[in-house]
Amino acid sequence: MRLNGFPCLAAVAGALALPGLPAAGDSGCYRRIFDFSELRADPARQVTEIAIGPAGPLAGGLMPVVLEVWTRDADARFAEWAECRDSDPVLCFVDGEQGAFTLEAHQDGLRLIPGDHGASLFNADGAISLLADGGPEGAFVMYPVSADMCPEPPGGMPPGAG
Repeated sequence: MRLNGFPCLAAVAGALALPGLPAAGDSGCYRRIFDFSELRADPARQVTEIAIGPAGPLAGGLMPVVLEVWTRDADARFAEWAECRDSDPVLCFVDGEQGAFTLEAHQDGLRLIPGDHGASLFNADGAISLLADGGPEGAFVMYPVSADMCPEPPGGMPPGAG
């Protein structure tokens, strides 16, 4: 399937359908849960789980998505709305000018690369910044998951919905 001249991730409504990205199955969502051995091998790693999924249809060259992160020290997840451009590479901006990230195909998954100034996510406990400047996290590789593993939307409205 192609949308606006670009290959789509999945041939279903609501899937994360942006150029150059691999098929995500029926859900359109990607997730990575770092296992115990990965976390033990890298004690500096703060992110224990990361996910991204569509939050609405592609409209006007933009698609709202949800980015969700769990860390070692937080009791609750960090989640933010973001808006991804129908471009190559796929460039996404975290809602409220809280940074940016790029999405690209990586083998059978998706790689999220934080922008030069990172991408910040918030919860009731504070904030986390995913950094691109050689920080311990670097890029994140995620894999297609079923709909029950899609990230939960944060409060408020998705970008462009109000």
